[in-house]
Amino acid sequence: MATLHILSKPTREHPASRDCLRLLAKGDALLLIEDGVYLTQRNRLAKKSVDIFSLQHDLHLRGLSPLQNHIKIINDDEFVELCTQYDKIISWF
Repeated sequence: MATLHILSKPTREHPASRDCLRLLAKGDALLLIEDGVYLTQRNRLAKKSVDIFSLQHDLHLRGLSPLQNHIKIINDDEFVELCTQYDKIISWF
């Protein structure tokens, strides 16, 4: 069963971030929102074999652009659509 993980924490050292990244499985997806978009600035996500998305508005507010090409930038409408594509959603706050 595929899961969409929504992560709002910025660092791997934060318990929510650490647990989320550890539990990602093949077929899952990771959506970075709020301060979680700071993870787009790290190369560690390149090693994950899941689809990775980042919310455009949150990137813009923080003046960021993803350093990795495999991270898909989505808007709010695409966020809603993404939520309908997975069996489960886990929010990591």
